[in-house]
Order: sequence, then C-alpha cells, then structure tokens
Amino acid sequence: MSRSPIVLVIGLLAAGVVRAAEEPTFRDRPLSTWIAVLTGDKEVKHRQGALIALERIGPLKSDKVLPALTAALASADQDEVVRVSAAQTLGRLYEGVKETDAAIDWNDVRDGLGTAVRTDKSPHVREAAANALGRMAGDAAKAVPNLAAALKDEKQSVRAAAADALRRIAVNKDGAKEVANALPELELLVKDTQADHLGRAQAALAIGQVGAPEAVPAVGTLSNVAADDKAPADVRKAAVDALGRLGTDAGAAAGRLGDVLASATAPSEVRRGAVEALDRFGASAKPALPALKKAVGDNDKFIRVIAMHALGRMGPDLGGEVKDVVVVLLPHLNDQILEVRVAAIQSLGAIGREALGEDLKKVTDPLSAQADDSRAVVRDAANAALARLKSKP
Repeated sequence: MSRSPIVLVIGLLAAGVVRAAEEPTFRDRPLSTWIAVLTGDKEVKHRQGALIALERIGPLKSDKVLPALTAALASADQDEVVRVSAAQTLGRLYEGVKETDAAIDWNDVRDGLGTAVRTDKSPHVREAAANALGRMAGDAAKAVPNLAAALKDEKQSVRAAAADALRRIAVNKDGAKEVANALPELELLVKDTQADHLGRAQAALAIGQVGAPEAVPAVGTLSNVAADDKAPADVRKAAVDALGRLGTDAGAAAGRLGDVLASATAPSEVRRGAVEALDRFGASAKPALPALKKAVGDNDKFIRVIAMHALGRMGPDLGGEVKDVVVVLLPHLNDQILEVRVAAIQSLGAIGREALGEDLKKVTDPLSAQADDSRAVVRDAANAALARLKSKP
C-alpha cells in the first residue's frame, strides 16, 4: 500500500528535525551556520566569532570543525587576524583533545600548519602556525622540513617559534629522529650572532633535546657559544643545558665548561648550568677537574654542592688526583651550611674504597664523627657513606 503525500512530507520533516538535532550548536546556532559565517561573512569580527564557536563545539562533536579551520588558515581571502586566530585555535584544540585520547586524524591539520609556516605572506601567521605545530609535539614530526626552513625566516620571531616547535617535537623519541635532520639549520641559528637571542637559545635547547648520538657533532658549536663572553646570558645558558643533556657524549666540551665555571665574569646562571653539565659528564668531566676543585669553595652554595657531587661521581677515575680531592672535601665536613656538609659526606663516600686506597682511614675517621651528629640528615648521610666505603667491590 503506497503512502499518502501527507505522510511522506511528515516523514521528511521528522528526518530533518533529527538531522538538525544531531548537528552541534553554539549559542543556539548550528555548526553549519557558523561555518558559513567563517567562509562568507564580510565582517572580520563576525568571522572571529565563528572561530570561537568552532572551538567551543570542537572536533569531538563534529568532524567538520578541523577541515573548516584548516581551510580558513589556508584561504587567501581571509584577513590576517583570522588566519592567525585559526592557527592558534588549531593548536589549542589539539592540546585539549589529546588529553581525551580520542582517535582523530590530525594529518591534514599538521600539513596545513606546515604550509602556512613556509608560505604564508604574513609573519604573524607563520609564527602562529609554528607555535601550533609546537603544541602538536610528536604528531607534528612530518612538518620538520617546513620548520627547518623557517629557521631562516626573515623575521626573528618566526625563527624563534620554529626553533621552539622543533624542541617540543624532539621530546618525542620518534620526533627527535625527525628533528635530527634539522641539526644543520639549528646549528647555524645558534652560531648566528646577528640573530635574536630567543631564537638562538631555543635552537640550542632543540639540539640538546635531540640527544646523543645524533646531536654529538654539534658539541663544538655549543661549547663555543657557552664560552662566548659576548653572547647573551640566556643563549649561553641554553648551550650549557644542551651539553648537559648530551651527557658523557659531550665530554669533549668539559674543558670549555671548566673555563666557564671558573670565570669571574660569567653570569651565575651560566656557571650553575656549567657545573650541572659537568656533573652529568661523570668521568668525562676530568678535564675540568681544576675548576671543580676550586668550585668547592665557591660563594654560590648551589655550585659548591654540585661540584662536590661531580667530584664524587668521578670515583675510581680520579687516579692520582684522589688525594687532592680528599684534601679539598674534608674541611667541608664541618661546613656551617647543612646542604654543603651533607654533599661533602656523600661525595667522599661516592669516591669509593678502592679509589681512596691508603687514604681510606683519613676519610672514614672523620665520617665516623659525623655519624654521631645531632641531626638525623647528617647521621644518615655519614652512615650511608661509611657503609659504601667498608664494603669491598
């Protein structure tokens, strides 16, 4: 039996109501209306309002949100401020959605942002796109070639944003492998004395984030910048931090870092970074041994503590220098600063029984006295050190 026209009309209307109900809304207006505003409204402020609506609706409610935003970013008809906002919105959406572990394909977004970084005529858009890719971290790894090219951008702010994005991408293990391909461009930016300090610092940190062994060829560049008295403090600090991340593989820089640590003119944050890096080098820090011994008496408590720790880590590798190191450390068993005293105790214990040899008793006797201290933290450190020295390897 055929349906009457009235029944068909009612059915179609009902289906339309269902479809309308399924379409997400913001402020009682459906997504399709907001997309139409974004693509066709003459008023920039209305299009900006549409971007807000799309962000509030989000890709979890509709798979049309990301394509609409990506298209707005790429459209030559869109005002600069709209393209900037589109890039920023994409970056924020990624971070918000990523926390939900939702299965959303971001490849087109990544490619759109990568194209904008490299080709958009506005430096503000290029910068915003680079920042958004940084927010995407490992999922933006395929955009590394575009970001590497942006390290040579005519605008310093774009270079800095690209370098920071590469650093954030390199946090991911697979991303680090991709960023390794941009090491030549990153090195050039670090060495560029005419470049903005922020871009140089971010480039140095990106190199460190890539890690060893890929970034080891950049050790020379990083150590030169770290020791450059004319370089901005934040650039030098980033360079020493990067060397520290490379650890023992950056041991070739130990001598230069020792010079930085011993320098009377280097900023305190750079000297602190240098001693931390040397501590991470372990036995590879031996070329900086004179500077480390001197640093035990530094006015900076932090430097004193880390220098002691670095000396203790060298242990058996101290060789004939062990006597001098013991002489340097022993007076600090009675240091008035608690952290320094504990560091001296721990460092003497870390040197080890075998390395101390005939000087073992010179260390264990004063450590035994520390084991009777009224403070638990000192007693515990002393007892732990004595236990290490009394046990044979």
